[in-house]
Amino acid sequence: ERRPRHTSSPEERERLVGRFIAACQGGDLPGLIATLADDIVLRADGGGQALAARRPLHGASDVARFVLGILKKAPEGMTLDFATVN
Repeated sequence: ERRPRHTSSPEERERLVGRFIAACQGGDLPGLIATLADDIVLRADGGGQALAARRPLHGASDVARFVLGILKKAPEGMTLDFATVN
């Protein structure tokens, strides 16, 4: 059974998500890196419909650069909805 590496309160998670969103919206690479774990791994799948990273990306710096690069290509007026699912 996999267990979370960290426990956090809903308020702490909300603050972290807020920092993540602000960094993404502002194109703040150092700020985005600060919200990610050093050993993060991003796996992307475009489902054959969109470009995606072909191999997993490892590390906060590479993942943050990828995320900001994707966001630069987002259509004007794009909106996001956030929901707690688990």
